[in-house]
Amino acid sequence: MSHCKNPGSVNSKEHTEPDDKPSLIEILRVDSSMKATYETDQHTQQRNITKPTDLATFLELYPRERQGEKMLEQKGKQVDVGRQVPTSGSVFQDVHVMIYVGFGFLMTFLKKYGFSSVGINLLIAALGLQWGTIAQGILHSHGQKINIGIKNMINADFSTATVLISFGAVLGKTSPIQMLIMTIIEIAFFAGNEYLVGEIFKASDIGASMTIHAFGAYFGLAVAGILYRPGLRRGHENEES
Repeated sequence: MSHCKNPGSVNSKEHTEPDDKPSLIEILRVDSSMKATYETDQHTQQRNITKPTDLATFLELYPRERQGEKMLEQKGKQVDVGRQVPTSGSVFQDVHVMIYVGFGFLMTFLKKYGFSSVGINLLIAALGLQWGTIAQGILHSHGQKINIGIKNMINADFSTATVLISFGAVLGKTSPIQMLIMTIIEIAFFAGNEYLVGEIFKASDIGASMTIHAFGAYFGLAVAGILYRPGLRRGHENEES
């Protein structure tokens, strides 16, 4: 009897042994750190102060006008007031509101989709921002780590805008699941088209009229044509505005 082991002590010993297996969160954190670099607040502030014209390399929807050559002292640095250059944070805020709020209320023109159009818009924007960051990052990183910063998310918002433009052509004809599938496919095509127009052809696309507005409109019409059924020729009750 003295040689018998207490099963309770064995179980307690097994439970107290540390588990060397990494958790799923640790694996995802290590994997993301190997493939992406994140912009810190220090780097963002330094870029906004010393290089305010970095936004010129991205899609410019905010024309800059010179209103004079007045200079003033701000925080010990010379700042050109006349250029009126918006910072990355302010542009990201404006574009983000347009994507998540503006398009949602714009799509309430159908009588029976007043509330669901806003909800589906949030669903598309939440997926599109993340998928657009990855799709554009893969093409523009040239095999290096994907840089994730404010300006990258601004471009991801622009890629989501193409889906929301197409959303107006298929609203009332598609389900939320179909819209998510269209979001994944369209943003992948948008990233390739934007890279082709901007990097290969070096085209001057003022206001992103070709890569965003025209592309989103024609893509939406193409999807609407594919989903067309002869029974809808007389119209549908949900299409009432």
